[in-house]
Amino acid sequence: MSEKQLRIALAQTCPISAPDTASATFDPSAPLLGPFEKNLAKVAEWTEKASRQGADVVVFPEYFLQGIVDGKEYMVHPAQHAIDYLCALAKKHSISIVGTIVEPQMKSVTTMTSSVPEPTTSPFSHLLSENTPDSAIRESWHDFFVARYPHCFDASLPSASEKRKELDPDSKDLPAPAVDDEPSLMDQAKEVAGLSTEKTSTPEKERPLYMSNTAYYIDGDTGTVTGQYSKKNLWIPEREYLVAGDNSHEVFDTKWGKAGFLICWDFSRPAAAASLAQQGVDIIFGPTFWMGFDSEPGIKPHSPPQDYELTLLQSLAYTRAFESETAVVMVNAGGPVAEGYIGGSGVWMPFKGMLGGVGVGEGQDGEKVEGMRVVQVDLSVLRDSRRTYQIRTDQVGKIGSL
Repeated sequence: MSEKQLRIALAQTCPISAPDTASATFDPSAPLLGPFEKNLAKVAEWTEKASRQGADVVVFPEYFLQGIVDGKEYMVHPAQHAIDYLCALAKKHSISIVGTIVEPQMKSVTTMTSSVPEPTTSPFSHLLSENTPDSAIRESWHDFFVARYPHCFDASLPSASEKRKELDPDSKDLPAPAVDDEPSLMDQAKEVAGLSTEKTSTPEKERPLYMSNTAYYIDGDTGTVTGQYSKKNLWIPEREYLVAGDNSHEVFDTKWGKAGFLICWDFSRPAAAASLAQQGVDIIFGPTFWMGFDSEPGIKPHSPPQDYELTLLQSLAYTRAFESETAVVMVNAGGPVAEGYIGGSGVWMPFKGMLGGVGVGEGQDGEKVEGMRVVQVDLSVLRDSRRTYQIRTDQVGKIGSL
């Protein structure tokens, strides 16, 4: 663990989601990746701002580039181009970038077919050079999306999640189908139970898209990805259109110490943080998209306090920091309260509590809004808190990896 002070920019943005392209009110002349580009432009602006303020790392919310992608699977296809853009951005401003990107799982997307070839030019190439978007490039991506994801543009067609359930009823909440001869998790479970693993043959070209939500740490010195993790604990509605990551919680090295990820609903799982703690994690980055209505409708009859979701979220972040003896950096989406945004981003540590945050009682009339704050973190505090509480010492070997 480095003795150097770590300066973290909490970038509490309000990600823009794409409109319902299958709706009769959708303007077909609008650029399909317009929302994606607007999010990228804001990320570029805030990354530069964070760098000017001396931040070492800028952390964005979950879904910070694409918004909610349910029914808009075409938004995930350029994920690698977006990662390349972020790598260039991080190196340009010498600042590390954290956030999540929903991406196609390549072992399934390669089985999909399209009458229109995938463009080879990045749809975001104009952003770094600050040039006008190339209309030919936009049109080529537009044609590809419409051909590859027709259900996104025609409400009469079954959605990707509906098609997935139709073709593979066991696919819900599972990783994408296994490749080669490796059995899927469902097949392994069936074998243990003595059940048949034989499945009805599904034409490869009909297999629908699988998507995962992956957090990335992009190093500001090298402009390369040095840490990544696909969300394992999906929030209930996400299970309709995302698949859980099948990778374990693993730490990666930074110049300030070992780091790891928890994404939103992962915060509800103590064993996830404990797994990182057993690997010696010092910093846990937590990109989050937690809304004020997430517990509805079940919570409605119980007259919850107005700030219930915010209190719950921040309590989980603080608890994970204490029990894992780490610095937890949780960055949630911010925006209008009327639309359900609660913000509440911050950094929590043992001995220190909440070091600083964004979006709690800020803005006019207490509006929880977008905002950025740079928080200075002294990781040497963890050394003393670990000597005092000895939680990870007591838990060594007692909690398995999640």
